Amino acid sequence: MGAGRGRRMAVERRTRGGDGVRDVARIAGVLHAGKRGLPPYHLPPDRGRPALRRPALRRPALRAVGWGALWLALLNCRGTETSPWMRIDLWQQPLASGSDAVEDEELRVAVPLAAATRGGTVRQRSRMLPGTVRALRIPPGRSIRFRLTAGAESFLSFRPLLPGTAACPTVYRVRGRPADGRWRLLGERRPEPGRWEAPATASVDLTSLAAGGVELELAAATPGARCRRRHGLSLWGSPAVYVRRPPAAGQRRRPPPEHPDVILLTFDALRADALGVYGRSPSLTPALDALASESDVWLDAFACFNGTNPSLASLMTGLYGKHHGVYDLHTPLPGRHRTLAELLRRQGYATGAVVAVNHLRPRKSGLDQGFDAFHVAPRMYSAELATDLALEWLADQRRPYFLWLHVFDPHTPHTPPRPFAQGRVADGTWGLRPVGSWLQVGDPGPIAYRKPLLGAHEALYAAEVAYLDRQVDRLLGYLRAAGALRRTLLVVSSDHGENLLEHGFHFRHGGLWDATTRVPLLIRWPGPPRPGRRLSGFAQSVDVFPTVLAAAGLTPPPSDGRDLGAWSADPSAGRRRIWAEHMNGYGTMVRDRRYLYMRIDGHPHLAAGGYLYDLRRDPAQEHNLATRRPRLAAAFDRLLDGWLADRVEPPPSRRDLEAVERERLRALGYLDDG
Repeated sequence: MGAGRGRRMAVERRTRGGDGVRDVARIAGVLHAGKRGLPPYHLPPDRGRPALRRPALRRPALRAVGWGALWLALLNCRGTETSPWMRIDLWQQPLASGSDAVEDEELRVAVPLAAATRGGTVRQRSRMLPGTVRALRIPPGRSIRFRLTAGAESFLSFRPLLPGTAACPTVYRVRGRPADGRWRLLGERRPEPGRWEAPATASVDLTSLAAGGVELELAAATPGARCRRRHGLSLWGSPAVYVRRPPAAGQRRRPPPEHPDVILLTFDALRADALGVYGRSPSLTPALDALASESDVWLDAFACFNGTNPSLASLMTGLYGKHHGVYDLHTPLPGRHRTLAELLRRQGYATGAVVAVNHLRPRKSGLDQGFDAFHVAPRMYSAELATDLALEWLADQRRPYFLWLHVFDPHTPHTPPRPFAQGRVADGTWGLRPVGSWLQVGDPGPIAYRKPLLGAHEALYAAEVAYLDRQVDRLLGYLRAAGALRRTLLVVSSDHGENLLEHGFHFRHGGLWDATTRVPLLIRWPGPPRPGRRLSGFAQSVDVFPTVLAAAGLTPPPSDGRDLGAWSADPSAGRRRIWAEHMNGYGTMVRDRRYLYMRIDGHPHLAAGGYLYDLRRDPAQEHNLATRRPRLAAAFDRLLDGWLADRVEPPPSRRDLEAVERERLRALGYLDDG
């Protein structure tokens, strides 16, 4: 098979599996760029903005696309914007009559997504559990029933979290009864026993029940009385029915608002180079790569901190730490600082947040300022539960809204479910539909933790990235099907990066190298899909604040950030340098195109003093030149002194923590004394 034909087939397969409208826009952009003699992703400017040239970082399957592939993509376009999805969370649905199981506190539970983590090391040594999911707990020999309204396209999705054993397998059985009153078996799923990670999501097609009122029965079967006693319990994780129905005759969509809807999607410890659009190959992130194909992507974006709470405080206020005063995980943002949510709510926005980790709770972060609804995890949510909660909130909105979704993945502990833990990645984008095909890109495992205390391994970090990308795919599928993406400003970024076996910090955030500060930054502007751009030039998380406010039609107040919408039209107005501060006040950093200089003081595992790197000769930042080039190091010291001279908030005080809190934060990688 010729290389060109293979690439065309890869693109055709992707268009059949995903959102045809989006894929056609991406393919058309690549073709248009090719006609003008530019490499793919050096796309033509839009809205009068100049395109910035930079060596393209792209998926190999999209390097060469013929008109035949574009035509096939057009044929495969689905009318997604006329058939929105509705998600029915069975965890919240009342039981129908005929259920054998008793409605009590044991039926609806929250359980870790990887309850059988190897040897209990994560739970016992770090006191950290994997992220949770909602689950229905059905006792042996019992069943539960629900009354639902099905549609022309509908399916049940769940994770069979208790697979039984090889000798006593548990079979998850789904029956349905349409309006004619006859029960029929719709599907049986037998999860693979014997692996530590959570089983893969199972799906059962419900379209044979036809549209209208139906009954659904969930039960489990285990062979033999002895097996039923020991392994008959079934646990249905993330149980939901997805229904797709065309709008009723005469029903009209919500008209485009005067101000766009805003969604801010942030991840925890996601490095920029973990994404395909930033050069990771093979790519783990088909959904984020597809989003990037119609977004502005800042190739050199940096966080202001190497820790969650202070970094997100900078993002939400547009202020550096020297101006907002948050340097740790227990100092809340002072109420005098205005946040994105506060300013947007004043403009009439509904404001909601789903936050997947507990150290961002209001008492510890202060980031609930301005939110009508602030849903924070009791401990930690899995990426799929956080996404489910975001979908629930979105379904209830009828006016312009601001949603902040913070997903804790791919932070430690690394507990991706199958098939991601087996080195697989979704083959393309699928939206809310079940994934129809997978690509094997990594070690099928099982993989032993390199750092048991943290529950960490670089291959499992990659699997976590693939898993969170699938949740992004679900969210984008919901927005596209509802026709909401056209009226939405969507911003995607991360709070900080992660050391993956670099600089002597394994799976911790210590230091201010690129590994811990360089983050992805994607902005999809409201409107129909348009070719995305790759923008060189420095950007920082403080720039999100004025950018969102300006795009929403507000005049941004004074801040340390710059409006990226205006800046991308004039690259000469870009930043010359990046500034960042270390968690707990351990140091500061300045970076330009040629050098990175970091000054450390008081860090338990980094010697005090300067760290100077020549980025042209040493892009991995492995050779400290501070003692060899003292004059240059002194010049950077003066730069940092000048930058810190206008500090508004006093330097942080390092107070003692309770033993339990210290152990929990150490397990998260925020304390470097263990």
